[in-house]
Order: sequence, then C-alpha cells, then structure tokens
Amino acid sequence: MSERKVYEVVWPWRTGGKSVAMTTGLSPKAKASIQAVVMALIGLLLYRFAGHRLMGTIVWGFAAVVLVSGFFIPPAFRAIERFGALLGQWVGVGLTWGLLTPFYYLVFSLGRLFLKLTGKDLMCREFPSRQASYWTPRAPVRNLEQYGKQF
Repeated sequence: MSERKVYEVVWPWRTGGKSVAMTTGLSPKAKASIQAVVMALIGLLLYRFAGHRLMGTIVWGFAAVVLVSGFFIPPAFRAIERFGALLGQWVGVGLTWGLLTPFYYLVFSLGRLFLKLTGKDLMCREFPSRQASYWTPRAPVRNLEQYGKQF
C-alpha cells in the first residue's frame, strides 16, 4: 500500500504547479490501426450489404490513408486527428443550432399554444386559483415504512 494520501491522488494541489504524470492513452500506431479497422468494416458494410460500391471504396481509401499516415507519417496522422476533432465540433454545433434549437421552440411553443387554446392547465398554475385549497388529495399512508425507501 502506498503512503500517498487521498488528496494527493484525487487533487494534487500541493505539488505547486508541478506536472503530474498522466496516462496519454494509445500510441498513434494503435489509434491508426483501430481507426483503419473500423473504417474498413464500415466500407465492407457499404460495399457488400448496402450496395454502395463507390462509397465503400472511398471509405477503404480513407482507411488506407489513415493506416499509412499513422505508421509512417505521424505529422500527417496528427493533422488528420486535429481535422477530425474540428469537424466533430462543427457538426456538434451545427446540429445543436440547426436541429435542437428549432425543435425546442417548435415543440414547446406549439404545445403551450395548444394547451392554452384548449383551456388545459396541467400544472395547475392558474392564479388566483378557483380551488378552495392548493392541497392535492392523495391516498392515505398505510405503513410508515414506505417513507424509508423512497427510491
């Protein structure tokens, strides 16, 4: 058992700015191999089962470029990795603003308009309320042990 304290492992704030050894993950060759295998399988699915022969061939070409650059041209592989990360960020931002934002406003605005037109108040937010009390009736508690395990 090590003599290190928990706070030294979890949050090494007492090291005073010294870098803490961290694992860097897979080597570039391992990353390139995994990515090339996945791309080759996707190319096979497109070529064989989806009937997209041209697209399957293009994906196989990308797999070859990734594999060759990962093993023999590390700066090119790092550039491909950076471009992939940047492309992922662009796609994420584009989907968020292009799909999620309009979906949110359309669904909730139209839903609220529909509820308003039909006169429904599902959350009983009407003020002042027509009810004598804001208390919601419910079934009585049969056993006090029901309060013990609420989740």
